[in-house]
Amino acid sequence: MHQSTSTEHPEYLLEADDSTVWFQANALFGNMVPGLSNEDWAANRERALRFLEKYTAARTLIRMKPGEVDFVDLDTTPLLEDPYFTEALITTNPNHILHSNAADCGEVAIHGFGAEVSAEVIALIHVSRHSFSRGSHLKALLHMRDVQGVKPDGMYARVAPSARAESYVFPGIDPAQKVSSVWKKYVSQDANGMWHVDFHRRTLDDLSRFGIPEQNITVSEVDTAAPDAPYFSRMKYNKGTQPVRSGNGLMYALRG
Repeated sequence: MHQSTSTEHPEYLLEADDSTVWFQANALFGNMVPGLSNEDWAANRERALRFLEKYTAARTLIRMKPGEVDFVDLDTTPLLEDPYFTEALITTNPNHILHSNAADCGEVAIHGFGAEVSAEVIALIHVSRHSFSRGSHLKALLHMRDVQGVKPDGMYARVAPSARAESYVFPGIDPAQKVSSVWKKYVSQDANGMWHVDFHRRTLDDLSRFGIPEQNITVSEVDTAAPDAPYFSRMKYNKGTQPVRSGNGLMYALRG
């Protein structure tokens, strides 16, 4: 497992690996400019999209928002112009760009060759407590393995910027989470009585337990909930320490 960061562009973190046929990119908006207006956010988003144009010519942007559906296989589902309300998108189509907005939850891009479909497969998975509770992230991986024939040891994962335990702090958490054997390793209470939740480590452990080799997992070093992180954080917004609401980072997964 290794860290990934880049300074190719002062406004963006671009994570790419030319040795494979996919990459992900995150637009760095957030609190880089205090008091940024919604109009400025819109302009920043347009700059981000222009920055990605060389990768997105003649391709179709497929959007997702967290929802009740565990995953959508775009190879067997009618294409929508509106977002899919799901926890994961999966495709073999090289012209698809998978897109979601990221705040503090981890977004994971997965790539591998599917023997059953004789094609490269990419997935974009939204990892949150909601998806953890349903096992949505694992169901998406199981679909890639059992239906599309992507072997876990041939999967490559990139974990986007997300909140870390030291910054993801709450005065209280769900009582069931405190006693859950599944969450035991990932919740802790500090000397001040505050609860820390380690979604990030749970994500990495689940990927490893599924069988994805540690050397195939690339992790962004950005802690979105840290005070100086140049990303929008829902936690910081809710606390009033980050006033702009519309600054979700843009997350993409596509074939190179």
